Amino acid sequence: MMKNSIKAFLILSLFSLILLGNTSFAQTSAKNDVKFKKATYSVDVHCNSCKEKIGKALAYEKGVKEFTVDVDKKLVSVTYNPAKTNLEKIKKSISKLGYKPKLSSTKACCDKSHARSGSSCCKK
Repeated sequence: MMKNSIKAFLILSLFSLILLGNTSFAQTSAKNDVKFKKATYSVDVHCNSCKEKIGKALAYEKGVKEFTVDVDKKLVSVTYNPAKTNLEKIKKSISKLGYKPKLSSTKACCDKSHARSGSSCCKK
């Protein structure tokens, strides 16, 4: 009887691992299919302190994948997940700091698998 219960436990454990492994893989592949968007705002940034303030605010904005703040060109470029945030939320995040961001351009970006193929669809 002990052998049967150990055998049943091992089979059940193996079955559970297989199910958990497939679930994890399904979630990972769904993340790779995210379509990001890129927005560029014209913002009157003056110095590196301005750059740091905007950077800290965008770093805490849910859905923002990456951003750049160009002090010389006075531009803030944000790559974001439109399922988690939008242009207004990003603009509001910058506006809370006292800046008046104006949307300069928007662009659809590729998913991660497309980006790995060497495509430059989301680059300047």
